[in-house]
Amino acid sequence: MIVLPPNTKKRAGRPKRRRISSKGEPNVQLKCGRCKKTGHNRKICTNPALPRKQQEPKQPRHKKAKTQQE
Repeated sequence: MIVLPPNTKKRAGRPKRRRISSKGEPNVQLKCGRCKKTGHNRKICTNPALPRKQQEPKQPRHKKAKTQQE
């Protein structure tokens, strides 16, 4: 009895591959945008969110007077 590998077809689209980093590259850790802690991202965050800073109302800008150039 001969056992052969299963028939596989090439998948459509660009293949998903992970790039091998070189020795000199630093390891980048994920930083959550919600709680600002490292090790996870916003999608899987279970920590409570940090309170937002209250922004002061902006002061209206004054129009500059036109100067005549001769």
